[in-house]
Amino acid sequence: MPRTVYLVVYPGGFQNLPGSHGRVPAHWALFIPSILNPRIGKTFDAVGTPFTGYSLRFRRNYSLDEEPRKFSLFTVGDVEDSLVADFPGDGKPFEDIEAEDRLEEEAKLVKMPGVSKKPLDPFGVSEDLGEGE
Repeated sequence: MPRTVYLVVYPGGFQNLPGSHGRVPAHWALFIPSILNPRIGKTFDAVGTPFTGYSLRFRRNYSLDEEPRKFSLFTVGDVEDSLVADFPGDGKPFEDIEAEDRLEEEAKLVKMPGVSKKPLDPFGVSEDLGEGE
């Protein structure tokens, strides 16, 4: 049975929380719902700063209903269920950097952006990825 992969877009990134302000780029994550509950699943996203570089984060037992930030969901496509593992455990959300299934192993192969040459430009692109210009 295929599993749907969604793009979650948080306009204004982490400054999208109630009471915050500032103009920053949107934060994006991939979301894969669990088989048992389509509103709970896991996310893959890059976290860090332009000053320190970024790393891949997996959030497990992530609940869309408990997310305080505004967000939009967009369907990306489907992946085979055999590539994705659910982590119900005690049901509490937690974060991890270690891959626990084949899809996460593949995600870890993607090069994360390093330290920016223009760290104060919130819309700058890391040049070590070969983008921009």
